[in-house]
Order: sequence, then C-alpha cells, then structure tokens
Amino acid sequence: MKRDNGFPDEGPAPKFRRSDDPSKLLRVLIPSRAAGPIIGKGGETIKNLRAQYSVRLHIPDSKGPERVFNMEGDRQNICGCLKELTEVFMDVLTAKNADPRLLEGRKDDDGNDLDPEKLVDLRILIHHSQVGSVIGKSGDKIKELREKHHMQIIKIYQEFAPRSTDRVLQLIGEPDNVYACVENIMETLESAPPRGYRNDYDANNFEPEPMAMYDRYMPPPPPYGYDGPYVGGPPPPPPYGMYDDRSYYDRGYSRRGPPSSGYRR
Repeated sequence: MKRDNGFPDEGPAPKFRRSDDPSKLLRVLIPSRAAGPIIGKGGETIKNLRAQYSVRLHIPDSKGPERVFNMEGDRQNICGCLKELTEVFMDVLTAKNADPRLLEGRKDDDGNDLDPEKLVDLRILIHHSQVGSVIGKSGDKIKELREKHHMQIIKIYQEFAPRSTDRVLQLIGEPDNVYACVENIMETLESAPPRGYRNDYDANNFEPEPMAMYDRYMPPPPPYGYDGPYVGGPPPPPPYGMYDDRSYYDRGYSRRGPPSSGYRR
C-alpha cells in the first residue's frame, strides 16, 4: 500500500520483532514526516541500505507525529547507514526542530553563531538502566563524548517515553561527528546491557501531555496537522534536562524506575 505522497506504508504489519541482542539495535526517534524520505519512493532507499550494509531496517507505522526507526546489525554498519542518509537528515532532522534554547549563545569553531540547519539533531531511545553508563562516574563519560566528537549538545531527558522503559538521548552536532558519537555510545552500551523489565517505546502511545516530557516531535497546527487538542501549535519547550557539572541526582535525573503503567507525570 502506498501513501498519497508516493511512499510505501511499512505499517502496521509485520511488527518488528524485538532483538534478543540489544547491543546490535539502534532505535532512532523521528518525526512521522521523515519516514517517507528515509524509506524512499517504492521503498528503494531502505532496500538499498539493507542490501549494502546487511542490516535490518524497519519503521513501524504510527498514528501520531513521531515514529521509531529501528536499525539492527553491527554498529559500524548501522553508522554507515546513518551516513548514507545524511542528505535526508539535513532536510528532515536538523537542529532547527530542536528547542531553540539549547543552542542559544553557542558559537562554532570560528566564533560565529551556530546555524541549526547545518547540524543534525538525532534522538535515540535507550533503556533507563543504561543511562548511567552513558553519563559515567561524575559525568566523565558524557564529557569525554562531547569533547572527543565536538558535539554541541548531548542531552538525556529525565522523563520516560510514554508507557515504556526508555529515555531519550538527544545528540546535536555536525553530521559526521554525530555518527561517530553514536558508534561510541553503542560500544559503551554493549558493555552495559539493559537490566530488568524492558518495554520498548511504541510511537502509537505518543501523548502531547505532560509538558515536561522529552523534546517531542509535534504535529503542525491545522490545517496541516491534526485537529482538536493540537490547535495553536506545539506546547512550550520542556525544561532543561541536559547534563551539567552538578551531581547526578542534582540534575533532576530520577532515582525511580519506570512507571508501572502509563508514564510518570
């Protein structure tokens, strides 16, 4: 079946089977409008990527404004796929979609104001039990990632994605730097597999509330988006949750585990 824009609809069947080896799975949160360009007309782009990099790629359908791009394979091959998609990302996944406060006052290497349209904004889902391995003791690991890969933003949101055990890790930087950072993060996660109950985020569970969620992809206001509760555009940006030099719990990261039902308010 094809959508009106000429792109094939990959959902709702078949459902992507959860990998038994989470170290080989990268889950990227994307706006629903990005799915078509990633899949390509007639599915050609995603088919070529699967063949070239020997990876499993799937974007389940979603009724809401965001979807999950599942990428399964060796981390080098996954990052190769990301690099191949740079042209698409620079159209649909740039930092112009991010909370504008994140880049406020930041400069490039030449001392000029950053141009968000030249930066990739990649948001990946990780199990809540793995957050500590990305931050490191006293924040050492996340500092290392930021400095090594010249990242503008590495931000881990406090709240869980709705009805899941996942947190959102947001990476903003120049495309090649972001991909190298992703590979480094995947390597780190290999040594820290998920612990405890696991319930991967299903984008069909998207809800516009509460305000203090991760930096969600929201639909545009009518007539282009959904009618009803979304009238007036997206809500104000969520509070900051980015790592800083304060202690782990002072930053507002939750000591509690994932919610038993729904999401934490």
